[in-house]
Amino acid sequence: MLVRTLLRRNASAAGSAGFTSNETFMSNNGAGFGLGSASAAYAAAVEAAERAKLPNRTTYESMTDADLETLLITKDRQISELRHIYENFHYEVDKRFRTMVLDYHDKAMQLAKVHGDMQNSSLNIQREALMRMRHQDEARNRDRRLVQFLCIVATFLFWFWLRRHYILAKQDVDPTLTTSVSGLRATLENFFGSSKRSARSWDTPFEKEVKERKE
Repeated sequence: MLVRTLLRRNASAAGSAGFTSNETFMSNNGAGFGLGSASAAYAAAVEAAERAKLPNRTTYESMTDADLETLLITKDRQISELRHIYENFHYEVDKRFRTMVLDYHDKAMQLAKVHGDMQNSSLNIQREALMRMRHQDEARNRDRRLVQFLCIVATFLFWFWLRRHYILAKQDVDPTLTTSVSGLRATLENFFGSSKRSARSWDTPFEKEVKERKE
């Protein structure tokens, strides 16, 4: 009996509220849009048909206790299903949102790692390029010093060869010749001595005679 009383109260409250709201809506629309009596009658007929389809107090009073219990169980099951759907929906939304956030952070970390690897690779390439340039510069300087040393050695060897095979041989032929390799007049005893530059390689007979007179 308690179940029947609750259902009757709910049905009467729902029916009166629906009827009042529908009448208010129809009266407002009719006044606002200027509908005629035919439109108002058609709307009233539709409203009556819809109200007839809804369960009311008479419907619940005509039902037996077993039917009412079955109806309540069905409503409870539907409410439980709706609550379950609602909870699952929120759970799925929260799970997908958390997954999206974690994926975003994961992608950001991977991007930062790739950026760091690119910077390290760039630094390594620059370091290798600088080391290669330094080695090339050192090799160039070493080759230049080696070439200079070889040139100096070749110059001294050529000087000694020229002195031995040309100047000494020419002095053996003409003992009065006192010309150095560089074109400077020098004595045989002082090979590296400096003296004034002379345009001639030997003295003329007149100069020899003058020198002999001075001596």
